[in-house]
Amino acid sequence: MRVVLFRPPVFGRESPADSLAGALGVPQVRFGDLMRTHLSRGTALGIRAAGIIASGGPFPDGLFTEVVRDHLRRSAHAGFLFVGHPHSAARALALDGVLRELGEPLDSVLHLRLPQAQAARHTHRDDRARRRIESHEAMLEPVTRYYAGQGLLVTVDAVGTSDDMTGRALTALREHSRRPRPGTGAS
Repeated sequence: MRVVLFRPPVFGRESPADSLAGALGVPQVRFGDLMRTHLSRGTALGIRAAGIIASGGPFPDGLFTEVVRDHLRRSAHAGFLFVGHPHSAARALALDGVLRELGEPLDSVLHLRLPQAQAARHTHRDDRARRRIESHEAMLEPVTRYYAGQGLLVTVDAVGTSDDMTGRALTALREHSRRPRPGTGAS
């Protein structure tokens, strides 16, 4: 199964990603980990990235695409849980293009969404946390809208324990996989 996972920033790396990946039988893929591997190995992509990091600039979409393509050429057939990326509609289009080249399209995009009441609980005394959550949701909005238009988006409330979220997410992913996708000709 090939799944993209978006989760609220309040979880950091402590989200249901580990248990989801285990239950799906796929590895987690994080862009930062892929980039660190290229940096530590001194690959051509790592050298380009080092220059960008040194200049303090953002990673261009093209570099993102090349790093992801490099990884997926070797492993897309085995499935993955791509955690936290793509962060823009342009990168979502690029990821779809790479997967289309490989004949391995996404199965689902899982959005663990923090309900308003839960967000208020996390941010009631912390303006910085509130701004971070609002910024995160604003950044994801065009990406989730893009994937919703493709019939790939599965949204699950990010409430309860990690095990609770994992259970609801797996149920939602199973239900989603049974539905026909728009534009596939299935009825």
